[in-house]
Amino acid sequence: MGLIINEDYETFTSFHPQEEMNEQGLCAHVDKYFRGGASLVFFNVNAQRAYFDSQVYEPVWQGIEKGPDGKYYHRGEEVRNRPLPTLVNALQSKILQERTGNPYQIRIDQCRRNGGRGGLSVRMNDCHLGSCPNSPMHSDLWFDHPEWRLRENGLDFSVPEVRAKLCAFLEEIFTRFDMDGVELDWMRSPPFFREGEEEKNSHYPDEIVRYASDLKLRAEKRLGHPVVLAVRVPSRPEEALCLGLDVTKWARRSWIDMVIASAYICSADSAMPLAVWRQLLPESVEIVPGIDILSASHSGVKDIAMHEQSEIAWGYAAAFYHAGVKNIYLFNYFPGITTPDRFREKLLKMSSPDLAERAARRHIATMRCNFIPGIAFYSDLPLKASKRRQSVRIKIGSGLKDRRITLMFAFEAAPDVRPEEFEFAVNEIPCPVSPESFPYDVPDPSWRKVVCSVPPNVLSGGSAVLGFRAGEACNAVLHWCELDVAAVKD
Repeated sequence: MGLIINEDYETFTSFHPQEEMNEQGLCAHVDKYFRGGASLVFFNVNAQRAYFDSQVYEPVWQGIEKGPDGKYYHRGEEVRNRPLPTLVNALQSKILQERTGNPYQIRIDQCRRNGGRGGLSVRMNDCHLGSCPNSPMHSDLWFDHPEWRLRENGLDFSVPEVRAKLCAFLEEIFTRFDMDGVELDWMRSPPFFREGEEEKNSHYPDEIVRYASDLKLRAEKRLGHPVVLAVRVPSRPEEALCLGLDVTKWARRSWIDMVIASAYICSADSAMPLAVWRQLLPESVEIVPGIDILSASHSGVKDIAMHEQSEIAWGYAAAFYHAGVKNIYLFNYFPGITTPDRFREKLLKMSSPDLAERAARRHIATMRCNFIPGIAFYSDLPLKASKRRQSVRIKIGSGLKDRRITLMFAFEAAPDVRPEEFEFAVNEIPCPVSPESFPYDVPDPSWRKVVCSVPPNVLSGGSAVLGFRAGEACNAVLHWCELDVAAVKD
């Protein structure tokens, strides 16, 4: 067991100075993951362009020229470092390529020196900065054929030229590198077809995945070792089908080895149906839950950056391990946005069921967001308080015996609303209001926070239903709720 990491390429180029754009800097960076218990790292190699000297996709630095004023331009427009560090990423990537010759192979080899595995992640339809039409993030195909763009700024996979370019890039990846795995990242970014045309075009993703499977088999023969073919897809199987992604077919036809179920980047899905996925997939195909660095309770509130919320990450891991998975997958966990010690601790306590279970952990209600046309982001929250009991189900994992457990609720409420007017419960067991203060941040500091004590040893694990009811009609709306489990005392 262990952690599977997806590393965005800017994790290195944006958070490290130019003097570290070399083999030594790369290796030291990779080591951070394995000090935190990683077992496999997928390194992101592309958006619409490539982050190495690809012969198929334009390198991200191509066409960026320094003007006489000292500024850099692309297609006549100045390249800036907002809203993303576009310029620094492009320039740093070019320097890294020139100094090392093969930065991705160096990354993979360093994973192996750490006793782990290294792979490459291919983003299938990335559409960063669609609102910046001259950005060097966009490919020549995107520039030259606006008629092939979807409303969300990705490209239409029903166009033969779009699929041909992608397949040529996949062939380059499988033939150029010696890697332990390749991830087809379908969550970067849906959709792939015009709205309503997903079902009739679903054979096109089938063809791409089957082609990648053939490339994988050839690579294994050439390299003399296994190569895992993984797909990152929506957290819910029925929503994957709505995108034209028949993941079950891919698995049952032995085209793939691993399914990474992962919501879109707006929020992790704390309630993804792992048991349903397990029933749909053959035992030979591993199901891995993906955790994003952001979490949100519903679409009407600002997300919470999890790099300072380790207990939330440990809560996800404990709940998912309880569901029977072997590995946890992390997306956008940037080492550079926290201290090395905190990053190592966060990863280590997610790297095994025992460590995650024993850690202080928060189990929160989140929204579900897979970015499917016609399917809105949805959640159990917000809930308006009433005399009728309202409830939210949260997955909580196990290891709860003799642990100190509390409930946390955060309401938008009128000043005259008092916690004493409510009844709070977990699994229908009353939980009295505690005088303790709310120890964690929530998205909106104006929310009224309520802490409730859970009687000892009343939770058996798996799931918990958090309930509340107002004694009288009152002007209060629940925006956030969670169940907190104190750390095991050594």
